[in-house]
Amino acid sequence: MRKIRVVRLLIALVMVGCAPPHSARRVPEVIDPDGGAAPIGVGIKAAPNGIPCMGNADCVSGHCVDQLCCESACGGTCASCDQPGQQGRCLPVPEGQDPDNECAEQPSTSCGLDGTCDGKGACRHYAAGTQCGPGGCDVATERAASTCDGNGVCVPGANKSCAPAVCIDQACGIACMASGDCQTGFFCDDHTCRTQRPQAAACELDEQCSTGHCADKVCCGTACKDKCYACNLKGNVGSCTAVIDGQDPHNECPVQGIFTCGNAGGCNGRGACRLHVPGTACGNGTTCSGTTLFAPKTCDGVGGCKVGPKSDCSPYVCNGPAVCWTACANNDQCKPPHVCRNGQCQ
Repeated sequence: MRKIRVVRLLIALVMVGCAPPHSARRVPEVIDPDGGAAPIGVGIKAAPNGIPCMGNADCVSGHCVDQLCCESACGGTCASCDQPGQQGRCLPVPEGQDPDNECAEQPSTSCGLDGTCDGKGACRHYAAGTQCGPGGCDVATERAASTCDGNGVCVPGANKSCAPAVCIDQACGIACMASGDCQTGFFCDDHTCRTQRPQAAACELDEQCSTGHCADKVCCGTACKDKCYACNLKGNVGSCTAVIDGQDPHNECPVQGIFTCGNAGGCNGRGACRLHVPGTACGNGTTCSGTTLFAPKTCDGVGGCKVGPKSDCSPYVCNGPAVCWTACANNDQCKPPHVCRNGQCQ
């Protein structure tokens, strides 16, 4: 029995001796936007919130949302993690927008959902006052257009007697000086009250439209004033839609220099300007300072120019502004406490 114990002890010592030294083991890293790296766990590389990602495994948080590392899974309707200046935070989508097409647009006649978010994490109903039924005139009684109450209900419009006049062109036959002289659902056109135009019809002024909004020369469901949105895009005329990636019909995204990591020209298809892609060089090449070598700065894809990875020249020091010494002629070329012996820092 004693011999067996001795043999087991010898085997254990041999196994310990064969293990790789600590310095040779693979140390996983977490990406640091300011350069450098820190161990986080075996086999995982992860980025902090706000950094571009391809999947959940790329992020410290474990959540890759809208192609950015996010503080949470950011589930539910009308929430996003890529809002300008707030990248990495899960916030409600701003009112009037719907970058992920989560809110199906219903006809305005239903007073249901208008196809955008309400800014509070839900889909928005058509606003109070939105026309949901046309007005008209019968013999001598003018009927105002029906309007939404803001909660999904279409409220019938009021009736008005034309007496002593009669109906002309769907309205009481009286002259008007401005659209304020006409009932709801009508606008003043050449001194005559005429029925407002439906969504997607051509227009010049807001008052001509039953939606109350004329954008891009068509009657639009919303004011559609946000950057990189338009109301006259093919297939979506009358609905405020994000401009297709790479296009810029309103010239809102002029190209900026790559050193800024700003606009690369055109919209990004999600209601914002397209930025220079991650990895675009945004500074001078490799630099060296003291005993640290810095890789070139690159854009992070969200408008920032980040310092590249750094490495240590040790046992040497920098040889000018961009490289490390690899051999030495004197001790000044070595990082203390190393000294120069036979052309090498030791």
